[in-house]
Amino acid sequence: MTDRRQDINERFIADVEMLRKQRGWSIAELAIRAHLDIEELEEILSGNSKLPLDAIMLLAGGLGISPGLLIDVGAKRSDGD
Repeated sequence: MTDRRQDINERFIADVEMLRKQRGWSIAELAIRAHLDIEELEEILSGNSKLPLDAIMLLAGGLGISPGLLIDVGAKRSDGD
């Protein structure tokens, strides 16, 4: 993975974790709300797997935000905005 991709991935994960914690949810709660297996979510949040588009869509839905907003947050942070 290139440094840029790694940076975007890390920021995406940090944003998902921030939003999850703001809501007071456990990883298990987010997994339920996002319709993901907890093992799959843990793998994504550990950074050990690629972020498939369907997982991004499910996570955004589980967090109650649009996928574009979730991706945009990570992109803006990676650009230094």
